[in-house]
Amino acid sequence: MNCFNFKFKLAVYLKLGLVCILTFLLCTVGINTTAFWIIYNTRKVPYTAYLITRLFVQGQIWNSVLNYAMLFVAYPIIIKIKETIKKNKS
Repeated sequence: MNCFNFKFKLAVYLKLGLVCILTFLLCTVGINTTAFWIIYNTRKVPYTAYLITRLFVQGQIWNSVLNYAMLFVAYPIIIKIKETIKKNKS
């Protein structure tokens, strides 16, 4: 059962967007930032202050945005390569 079975043309980009949001929240915020805060929080900085500093001052958000933008740009290229390989095999 596919719970994200969208039928419109740009549905794949909606799915990619959902994956980007989920991975950002889970990996960047949930795992990386929380782990660094736990390990290196010697000055007893509140989590939200550390999160904002890590994302915007240290630039982690721009790294994530660039990676996700490259994903959206690369996706059509990957599909074309996949179709070309399929054509050449048949």
